[in-house]
Amino acid sequence: MAVTFRTYKIKKSDTIESIAQELNLDVGELKNYHNNKSRIDNRILLGIPGHVTKLIVPPKGFILKDGKEVWATGDKDEPIPFNLSYSGKLFNTNCKGDLGYGVFKTIQSGTKTNTIAYNISLRFYPKNEKDKQYVSLDIISKTYINNKEPDIMIDELALACTKALYPVVFQIDINGLLLGIQNHDDIILRWKKQKEKNLKYYKGAVAKKYCDLFGQTLKDKDTLFHCLQNDWFLHLYFNDLYTTYNNDRELKRTLEFPILPNTGPVQFNIVQEVDPYLSNGHVKLELKGECSDPRSKEDLGAGQFFPSMANKKPKLAEGEYRARYYLHPTTKKIQSAFLQCSLKLDKEKSIFISISEIKDEIKGHKRHPDRIVELKEKKESFLKQLFS
Repeated sequence: MAVTFRTYKIKKSDTIESIAQELNLDVGELKNYHNNKSRIDNRILLGIPGHVTKLIVPPKGFILKDGKEVWATGDKDEPIPFNLSYSGKLFNTNCKGDLGYGVFKTIQSGTKTNTIAYNISLRFYPKNEKDKQYVSLDIISKTYINNKEPDIMIDELALACTKALYPVVFQIDINGLLLGIQNHDDIILRWKKQKEKNLKYYKGAVAKKYCDLFGQTLKDKDTLFHCLQNDWFLHLYFNDLYTTYNNDRELKRTLEFPILPNTGPVQFNIVQEVDPYLSNGHVKLELKGECSDPRSKEDLGAGQFFPSMANKKPKLAEGEYRARYYLHPTTKKIQSAFLQCSLKLDKEKSIFISISEIKDEIKGHKRHPDRIVELKEKKESFLKQLFS
């Protein structure tokens, strides 16, 4: 089997001296390391040959000392390497029992900051006889806004309405990505009871209008799934981590994040990287990127879903996306994670969400179904399929 080395991509202005300085290596040691591991025609003598585009360099975390790879920190205990599968794929193993997480969100718009905190429970189900897999999600604590229970009527009503959603059961694929809602009929039945309860407690036209709008969102299965996909926790947790990486343990991709309300998610180009060593006994993943949305700064500020055709020279918005995950070294389940996303509009918008596994016994009533019952597929008319 061919050995894959870590490489440095040579830039136009690079010299062997500048590369060594950037990597904190001795010039001679770097040159010898590359020459010992490269083909004869790619070896460096006086300078870097014009046809050479990459240098072979020591693995991350190591430096060269007397021709040997030495752990850079000088610690006696070298880090434990983490190996991806032969194909470069990061696999996860479904965990038995329920997983609990504390969720903390911070939303900043201009100078105004708000926080939301709650506990959540996940239950993953084994594949059924049809090779389908599901996960149930339930909120198992009170929700705290700015460190206290909501005391504004509209906030109380909003939380009361969301009670009908949980537990929500999603079908997932082999990579752990959400495919759709499985228990939509149960949610509709719960909503009928919850709406009646809400309107008995919250009087007035505002409460009735809010409940009607909420019910319209729940009514269509696809619309509800689309709305739930914009939940920041779901984006952070089901974020295409368990996929195939290249030889540098990296993956370049485009993702969308719903940082702005009442408009489409914002596009970011990111680099997703797996750390080659276990960090404090965990597998570490890092995601970093910048805004690449085709909509202009004005489009996003106005809540436009598509780029404006009127502006011939649009000023694109600047923004950053960063996420970090720590996974269990064996099961690869998420043990903690955070995500930070910002967008520079007239008022800078930024959000921060962190989750951490609750290791102690989770307190709170968990309403996960004991098993998932397959639903019979409903037949739709030919004309409805044609025009939907």
